[in-house]
Amino acid sequence: MFLGLPQKVAYLEPWFTSFEERFAKLSQGPLKIAYFYESQDSSTFRYRVFNMVEALNSAPDEFSAAFFTLDDLTAMNRVISAADILILCRVRYTDVINNLIMQAKARGCRVFYDIDDLIFDTEYAHLVINTLGEQLSDKMWNRFFAYMSRLGTVLKLCDSVLVTNKQLAICATEYAGLKAHVAPNFLNEAQLNLSQQLYLQKRKSNFKRDERIHVGYFSGSPTHNRDFSIVSPVLARLLQYDKRVTLRLGGFLEAPELEPFAARIEKFPMQDFLNLQLLQAKTEVNLVPLQNNLFTDCKSDLKYFETAIVGTITVASPAFAYRESIKDGTNGFLASDQDWENKIDAAIAKVDHGYASMADSAYTDSQQRYASGAQLPLLRTIFQSSS
Repeated sequence: MFLGLPQKVAYLEPWFTSFEERFAKLSQGPLKIAYFYESQDSSTFRYRVFNMVEALNSAPDEFSAAFFTLDDLTAMNRVISAADILILCRVRYTDVINNLIMQAKARGCRVFYDIDDLIFDTEYAHLVINTLGEQLSDKMWNRFFAYMSRLGTVLKLCDSVLVTNKQLAICATEYAGLKAHVAPNFLNEAQLNLSQQLYLQKRKSNFKRDERIHVGYFSGSPTHNRDFSIVSPVLARLLQYDKRVTLRLGGFLEAPELEPFAARIEKFPMQDFLNLQLLQAKTEVNLVPLQNNLFTDCKSDLKYFETAIVGTITVASPAFAYRESIKDGTNGFLASDQDWENKIDAAIAKVDHGYASMADSAYTDSQQRYASGAQLPLLRTIFQSSS
């Protein structure tokens, strides 16, 4: 484990502000962009709404942006009267949402739908349920068909779509016949500032470590059990033959095959987004196993860039976004299903000899491509165009 890093960092949810504060912010700039999301959470809301709003507001001479939720519905007439663009993020269909979109269009407001997963087309419901490892039951079919169709219905009511990668853009356009713009996930300013501090501390100490090697898997939810099963047999062998290795598991996972090594497995509950950066900074090798299918090809590469920015090496399955981000052997490793053992061994060899060169490459790439300021040229192209 890397030495000299803090035990914990102070964290305060940055997005709990009043409607009037957010409305005032929306009203300030020349191009006013209102995001609508059902409720504040620490996953999609943060990546697709809060981070986007923050990035847009960093250019006050061009944009002003704010987010609103279901709690603000009674005041949304004021919002759409002020806004030039309305962006609904992962919002489910209701008659109220339908009326909101129709009113926005009637007032000349352009309407986008933002979606970060292949969860709007019920043609893929079976694929989604299987990938997430959910039980195939009437209850589950009802749940997923209802959820996905409600998302897809709202998407089709909008003028354009915002997605996280090119593969998802293709699927969205095929489904709805709408133009899909790629606006990738990225780091917010608090993440970026802390991560840079952590990385520079590691660099200054020349990546000074203790004798252990921490291999981490930060899943977040039990729906990643099938993904983790890709690497769990490999990890069992690794823990058997390399006594230096400690496995770090973040979130909720079931891994009975690893129970014999419980003394060398560290389990962490869900972390806020800053302390997750700290935990990842203290981990030498980050694992991102994903099943090989269209659903995972439509996912973002956030598990690469959030660890790259703290100087941690990632070994990932070659899903679409990870193939786009990781140059195998340069800023991380790509591992096909049958190649995980070799690639984890290669990452550990980097920890033993030459870690700095790969960590530097990953850090530089993440800073250049995934800092919020780096997104402004793309956001200008999307939002300042006439269509």
